This record gives sequence, structure tokens and C-alpha cells, in this order.
Amino acid sequence: MMDQAFLILGLTLLGTVVGSALALIPALHVYNVAGFVIAAQASGVTFAEPQQLHFVLLGMVVGYVFFSTLPGLFLAVPDESLAFSVLPAQQMIRRGEGYTAAMLTAIGVLGGVLVLLLLAPILPVIVRRLHVLVAPHLHWIIALIVVYMLMSEWPFSNGAGSNWDRMRKAWGQLLAGALTFSLSGIVGIILMYRSPIDLTVAYQNLLPAFVGFFAVPAVIQAFVIGGVAPKQAVRRQLDVTPQLAAQGVFAGALGGLFAAFFPLVTAGIGGFLAGHATAQRDARVFVISQGTSRFLYYVGAIAMFFLPGVGLTRGGLAAMLATLDRPGTWQSYWFAIGAIAISAAFTFLLFERAAWLTALLAPRLPQRILNGLTLVVLLGVVFISTRWAGLTVMAVCTCIGSLPLLWKTRRMHCLGVILIPVLINMLGWDNWLLQLF
Repeated sequence: MMDQAFLILGLTLLGTVVGSALALIPALHVYNVAGFVIAAQASGVTFAEPQQLHFVLLGMVVGYVFFSTLPGLFLAVPDESLAFSVLPAQQMIRRGEGYTAAMLTAIGVLGGVLVLLLLAPILPVIVRRLHVLVAPHLHWIIALIVVYMLMSEWPFSNGAGSNWDRMRKAWGQLLAGALTFSLSGIVGIILMYRSPIDLTVAYQNLLPAFVGFFAVPAVIQAFVIGGVAPKQAVRRQLDVTPQLAAQGVFAGALGGLFAAFFPLVTAGIGGFLAGHATAQRDARVFVISQGTSRFLYYVGAIAMFFLPGVGLTRGGLAAMLATLDRPGTWQSYWFAIGAIAISAAFTFLLFERAAWLTALLAPRLPQRILNGLTLVVLLGVVFISTRWAGLTVMAVCTCIGSLPLLWKTRRMHCLGVILIPVLINMLGWDNWLLQLF
């Protein structure tokens, strides 16, 4: 028993170090790396036993949740789960508070770890009963979330110009959000039902779309604008009280757990809903809540995958792990909970040093050159994964993903790429839609 526990801990920490290093490469999502590993394992290239590989990939996700914050903040290359929170955090960076923003996110992640540990003993009962209760109603719950996303878009206005100018900008923003959602949904329908991407790399089908929607437009914008990051102050004393931290963790836990349990609901959507439900006003609370939401979305979904007798598969990694083997014992579940706690504490120590170093180096780095190299990395990752068809999809999605930046609407509307096609399928409208196309 002890030998097995030490082996699992070692594998998880190994995955944590690897995931932390890979997360520093802009736009390289942990799910893409996991997809390559699982595809190779399925083809006969054995890295480890399936249940051992579960813990390596679990550690990679823990490391990714922490360290992907750094390129998302300092290089403005967010993945989907950061796209909603990057604006307030980058406002802090412009004020020279990049280190503070990074550490507030890390505090939120640690709060998510605490929430998961507190819920772990009762999580099996809660998940089992909620699943039975909610399963017949998933279609209209997801539909209501989509409606709320579109209805809650609020026009941006600085009060300048005539009434006509303000009205034109406001309606332009609202219509741009609806257009972004609709166009991304059409892309999602094509990728789901008639994808141009080869079937041999179907496990990376959404990679070029997500890179085009969320990463490339931000990189191009930063490249065109140029400039130098302001000097970052490294303050060991964070200006946040226990009450503010608890408020952020509570809001993030609502969003993260909601996103981990419901299909199609990502960390960005969960954090958005939780932010509205708890009426967050303080930027520090908001950044903390997004750290908690991201952790519980990514890692909480995997913890539910380890629950014996539930059969709940949520999130991209859980779906990939299920193709190898499904853990079915309480021992595996508690090993996973313990490994998550230890690897998160270990990663936090690494992250603090990395955030400090990044904050010191950021003002000295040539931003335009870095953004150019980042764009090359993005093109390389997409081409290696999905070849020319993937680059074509990425180019189309980059055009659509630029609309929110140009019209100051939410980038989250790009999630229509998964919400619309799957919701249509859940509603039973897919045959009618295919005939229409």
C-alpha cells in the first residue's frame, strides 16, 4: 500500500513539473499534449500502465492551472478559461501590479484545493444525486445559459460623443456579440458534422478553432500595438484581506463546480455566471475567483472521473482518459484527492518564484519580438497537429475572434463553437439542420 502510494505521488509530481513547464509555452494547452500522449498509448507506444498514466496527466493539469496564468497575463495569450478574466488582470499589469495579479490567481487556486478537500468525503453522494436529478433537464439548462450570455451583454460607453454616436457604438457592440456567437456556432457545426480536418487527428479537432478564437487575435493585437510592459512591483504583502479572499473563493467555487458538473459549461462561463450571481465589484476578488473557478473546472472534473460507481465524464481530459481505463475503486479516488493536494502545494511554491522572475523580466523583454515568436509557435502547433486544414480553420476563426476585440464585446461568445452544435444535438434538431445545410 505504501509503495503504491509513493509511486502514485511520484508520478503525479512528475506530471506536475512537466505540465508546469509546458504551460509556459503560449497557446500550448495541456489537453493537446494529453491528446498526443493518449493517441500514442492507444497506438501501442506504452508510456506507463493506464491507471499510472491517469496520475501523470492529473499532475500535468494541476501544473497547467497554475503556470498557464503567466503567459495569459504577461504575454496576453489566454486560453478560453482565462479569456474572461484577462482584462481586469491586465489592468493591474498596466499599473505595475503583475506579480500581485499572478499571486491573487494562485491564492484562488489554493482556495479551490481547500474547497475540493472539504467536499471530497461527500462529493460522491452529491454528484450521484444531482446527476439523477439534472440529467433529464440538461438541454433546457444549457439553452438558458446561452440566452443569459447573450442577454447580459452590456454596451460599453465612455460618455463621449453625441447621443447618436453612443447609440451606434452600443448597438454595434451588442450586435457584434450576437454575430460572434452565431458565426462561431456555424464553425462548430461544420467541425462536428463535416470537418475538413483529417479523421486521423480528430482528437485535436477543436485545437485550431480555439487557437484562432482566443489566442491569435490577442497576439496580433499586441504585435500591432507594440510597446513595453511597465515596470512591475514585487510586493510580498498582497493588499487583500481574508474576507476578500473568502469572497473570491466562494464565488469561484460556485462557478467552477457548476462548470465541472454540467457538460459544455467551461471555466469561463462558470466564472461569468458566478460573478453575476455574487455581484463582484472588486478586481482583486474577481481575479481570485477566476483562479478558484479554473482549478475546480479542470481538476474537479477529473476528481469526479475517479468517483467509483458514478460514471460521470466531464471535461476534455476525463473523456480522453475514459478511452484507456476507468478507475473503479475508492482507493484510486482517495489517492487522487491526496495527490491533487500535495501536487498543488508543491506547484504553488514553484509558481511564486516563477511569478517573481516573470514580473522582473517582463519590462525588459521585447514585446513585439515575443509576440512574433508566439505567433510562429501558434502556427507551428496547429500545423503539426492538424496540417493545412487546421491552419485554414484557424484563419477563419481568427477573423471571427477579432470581432470582440474590435467591438469591445466578450470573447466568451466564441464558445458558440461548442455550445450551438451540441445544444442542437441535445434538442434533437440535428437531422433537420443537416438537411438544411
